Amino acid sequence: MLRGIARFVGLVAAAAGLCVGIALLVVAFAGASAGRAVPIALYIGGACLVATAVLGARGTLTVDPRWNWDPVTAEQLRRSQGIRTAYLAVGIAVVGLGLLADALLG
Repeated sequence: MLRGIARFVGLVAAAAGLCVGIALLVVAFAGASAGRAVPIALYIGGACLVATAVLGARGTLTVDPRWNWDPVTAEQLRRSQGIRTAYLAVGIAVVGLGLLADALLG
């Protein structure tokens, strides 16, 4: 259980770190306000992760290289659902960090 929580915290930290790094590049090169750039970057990064979870959903069919429809196996569907859930949870956590940064920096 603790390893799972540590993995989740690591994923959130990596995603948030990437967003903050991009925001700081925008601050450095465009002269934007860090108090606005960091929360906006976290919002956009979290929204992209949530959109990936929602729009990247697999149905019950997939296309193989020959363009024939093959049914998805139960194992593929289970793995896909787990990945989507991880994207969703990390995305929501990053948006939450954006709200926190907005409250602290704004």
